[in-house]
This record gives sequence, C-alpha cells and structure tokens, in this order.
Amino acid sequence: MKGTSISFTPFVRVATIVLLGSILAGCNQANSEITEQVVKPVKLLEIPMPANQPSHAFPGKLEATQRAQLSFQVPGEIKQLTVRVGQRVEQGQVLAVLDDQDYRLAFDAKLAEFELAQSQFLRAKQLHGKKLISTDLFDQRETAYKTAAANLEQAKTDVEHTLIRAPFSGVVSLKFARQNQFVAANQPVMNIQNVDEMDVSFSLPVPFVKQSSLTAIRQTAIWVEMDNQPAQPIQARFKELSTKPDTDTNSYTAKVTFSRPDAMNLLSGMVGQVHFAKPELTTALRLPEGAWVERQDGQGTLWQFDPATGVVDALQVELNDGGEVVSGLTPGSMVVIAGAADLLPGQQVRAWEREGGI
Repeated sequence: MKGTSISFTPFVRVATIVLLGSILAGCNQANSEITEQVVKPVKLLEIPMPANQPSHAFPGKLEATQRAQLSFQVPGEIKQLTVRVGQRVEQGQVLAVLDDQDYRLAFDAKLAEFELAQSQFLRAKQLHGKKLISTDLFDQRETAYKTAAANLEQAKTDVEHTLIRAPFSGVVSLKFARQNQFVAANQPVMNIQNVDEMDVSFSLPVPFVKQSSLTAIRQTAIWVEMDNQPAQPIQARFKELSTKPDTDTNSYTAKVTFSRPDAMNLLSGMVGQVHFAKPELTTALRLPEGAWVERQDGQGTLWQFDPATGVVDALQVELNDGGEVVSGLTPGSMVVIAGAADLLPGQQVRAWEREGGI
C-alpha cells in the first residue's frame, strides 16, 4: 500500500500555531498561579490577661512618642497663627505664616539676576567655543551664573520657610508666640505631639534585668495601668533599654509603647504603672480542638503567631489530666485556634476577619 501524504494549507498551519501558542500560554499561567504564595487566613486567640495575673510593677510617666518644637527658620512678623492649643492637625498642614513680602521681593530680585547671568553665560559659552573670548572671561561668566543660581535657590528656600507645616499628625500642645509678634529665626513658636502613639518612661532595677535576658524581657507580656484610670490595662510593647544603669538609682532607664485607646484621654506627664507579667498563667486554659497540632503524654503543640513577622512557630505546652493548658503560655501572646493541622513551621499567615453579612 502506498503511503498517504497529508498537506496543510497556509490557513491550517497558521491556525495550528495559534492554537499551540494559546495552550502553552495557558500552561504558563496555570504554573504561575500554582507557584504564587498565598497568605492563609487563620483564627487567632490572644491569651487573656487574668485580673489576678501576678506581675512586676514599676511606676512610669507618660510621654508622646513623637513630639517636636516648631519654629521659623527665618526672622519676621507672624502674619497668621492658624491653630489653637489642643487642636488636632494633619501632617503637612500649615500652622503659622510669616509676612513674606520682603522675602518675595528678594526672590524676584534674585530671579532677575539669575536670568541675566544665565544669558551672559550661554553667550560666553558660544563665543568661547569659537575662541572669540578668553578662557578667563568665560570662567568669570560661569562663576557668576553658578553664584546667581545658588542665590536664587536660597531666596526660594527663604520664601518656603515663612510657613510652618506640621511634620506629623498630632495635637498642638503649647504656643509660645502670638499673631503680629516679631520672631527671630529658630525662636520657638509652638509644640506638637502625636497622642495616638504613647511611650511610658520608667526605671528597671538592675537585679530585675540581671535575672532575665533582653530577649526574655522583650517577649514578656506587658501592660500599663494609668493612675487616673485604674483597672483598665492597656497592652504595651517593649521599646528600649539604656545600656548603662544610673549609679544613683541602680536602675536602667526603659520605655514601653502602646496605641492610645480611643476611649481614654491620655496626655503627656500622666503617671501609671508598667506591669511585666510573671512567666506563666495562674489558671488552666482550655483551647478548642482545632488549635492542636498534636497532644500526648501531658504535652501538646500549638502554633504561636508573631505579629511582627506574620509567621507561625511551634510552641510546646504542658497539660493537666483534663487536657487544659497549665504551663507554656504567656498572657498577651497569640495562638492559632482553628486549622492548626494544615500549617507548617514558619508559614506566613494573617488574622482571619469576619466579612460583612457572614
């Protein structure tokens, strides 16, 4: 039997190439979708802070995390103060204005000098290229042009410095000047504080620091109770510790920080107590079945969530005969309580949030 030869028309060949290209593109897209990392949502539980949780308490004073004393960088008469003490302002908002008439006139004069120097320099550049003027004269024109450009930039900066803008969002805490008052350069005009993020400065005794490593101190659950609002603990985070102790007090200067609760009126200078939780829970805690990676022989494994990195790591805890956690959990820490068996060490996750209507 003679072999049968199959020939393709140009149209069929083109259609075949297009079809193969579409199939390959689809495969690449599928592979891309498979390899794309998915941050899995998980249900988290923050280990509660019992009312009778034993702690080490240290007196501290409240201060704004961000605070600044604002001033004009040029002298002049204050034309307008646009804010009052206690007013909330947004980053970049104009807070005070100087009379800028003299500075704008100076800018116009420097602009005219710059334009003349620029014209002379460009003409000198052309003539020097044709060897019609000396190199010395060309250098003089170039120097005059650069000087005029610098003077113009300085005049522009002076005009901009007739405004004080908020360097960050916060509250105006103090004012040192009045409208129509003449102020010198760098003379304080007002203070601004960010009261949404607050620090508490306090002293840590040397023996307390020696008993724990800095890592252990950072991982300890911390809360603050203000003297004017007792029994209302505010979760805090360790911020910093001085490298040398004060020889007079035999203590290190330390700070913790927290986000101000909306319902609390907290201001710099207020005092309170900084609490460091003692290592373990004082009562047993029962967790849902979905929280366990494994349990056996009075021990269990959970996933602890690190809010700073968004990953989970294995945590070993001890259980009583009823399956309740009696050791290994620190108040304020966060653990996964659903779908733990489906996670891996170091996996990136995010807190599951209930969607509207569900």
